[in-house]
Amino acid sequence: MMLVFLHMHKAGGSAVVAAAHRSGLKLPAAHQNANLIDAHGGPIYFGDKSKSALKDIFKQQIDSGTTFMAMEWDFPNIDNLPDDLGLRLFTVLRDPLARAVSNYRMDKLNGWVSKRSTFPSYMNNHGLYRSANYYVKKLNNIGSREQVRPEHLSCALNALNRFDLVCVLEHRSMASNLATLGIGFDPSHYVNDLQSTPLFGDSIRALLAIDPVDAAAFVRRNAADYALYHRYAKITQFNIV
Repeated sequence: MMLVFLHMHKAGGSAVVAAAHRSGLKLPAAHQNANLIDAHGGPIYFGDKSKSALKDIFKQQIDSGTTFMAMEWDFPNIDNLPDDLGLRLFTVLRDPLARAVSNYRMDKLNGWVSKRSTFPSYMNNHGLYRSANYYVKKLNNIGSREQVRPEHLSCALNALNRFDLVCVLEHRSMASNLATLGIGFDPSHYVNDLQSTPLFGDSIRALLAIDPVDAAAFVRRNAADYALYHRYAKITQFNIV
């Protein structure tokens, strides 16, 4: 058995990877945050690979003893994933606005975008994680500038329905659900930057502030992602422990 973690960017994924490592799961020999990398240290992408090529990749990892790997940069057509290797798929979803704001704040604090950038200007489709309906696009393996249609949401939901586990970061059930996969997740190891922002000084808080009007506009533009998120948030709310 090998766990395959679809790492949605800025949805607690690095904390999950660290928890898997602490729990004794074996990560790939050559990896970046559990993502497979090539001989030059570059990311290995899966979306353009054939079914047989994907099977070869996963079988090689299983044969080398890997028990946990991540996919953060893209995701293939789920029908192309091998069904005879004992793969167990799981992912973590986070409120779409919280996820996007977290990415925006991280990039600002690290100097990866201009300090003058506003949240709307940041969400300009420059990269999948800065585009509307990120979850649905990722699950469909479509580009950041492509328009999401109703059939994309259907395909995304169908894909997640075939996962072994879909966690929601905001629910206390996450730790008990991950435990079923052998991952001991301690929520205290995950710092929600939306909650920690008030710890910054006044100037930094102003730099990272999100206008409520911009937040509302984001929610409207991300209707597909919210439909997907609420589908699983409703499921997990009954598993709170």
